[in-house]
Amino acid sequence: MDGRSPGEAALRLVGELDLVTAPMLRDELARHQARGVRTVLDLSQVGFLDSTGLVLLMEVARERGVDGWSLALRRNLSPSVARLFQVTRTEGLFAWVD
Repeated sequence: MDGRSPGEAALRLVGELDLVTAPMLRDELARHQARGVRTVLDLSQVGFLDSTGLVLLMEVARERGVDGWSLALRRNLSPSVARLFQVTRTEGLFAWVD
């Protein structure tokens, strides 16, 4: 699926990434990081991203490259999430894939 190698994983998030759900994503990403799995986040189905979710993504983005782990975001963002990245001027903090 998606031409990924065994050392890669894709996570498709659905719904909201906010104060309630960000800790769950953090835990999942920590498991991927511990295994050194290259992780691609698909936010196309995320309708709402609050500051907690954005801060989490920014913190995790800083950790890419540690112990061979990497993180990228798919470019196919929902319009509201794309707008948040534009307004906050945070697009440049992330690795992006098509």
